[in-house]
Amino acid sequence: MINATLRLVILVAIALYFAFLLRLLKRRRLNLKYALMWIFSGVLMLALDCFPEFVRLLAKLLGIGTPVNAVFTICAFCGMMMLMSLTSIVSKLNRQ
Repeated sequence: MINATLRLVILVAIALYFAFLLRLLKRRRLNLKYALMWIFSGVLMLALDCFPEFVRLLAKLLGIGTPVNAVFTICAFCGMMMLMSLTSIVSKLNRQ
């Protein structure tokens, strides 16, 4: 179980993440359609922090030994999806 101090630190980090993301959107350094994947990842981080039992359940359903490995797997999957999306965007810009 994650202790309360660590959960609070994670919540503050997620709040800073969203503040930075909103700042980029406000200054038009990031388009909204490209920011959606970053918003989704922030919501996922928030959900995993607020509901740690979900991580345990997900690990059990997927047959993953420990919840920490489930979090690592989720992060790796999200990272791969972001890389795939960014590669698609770069390829489209390269064709233009």
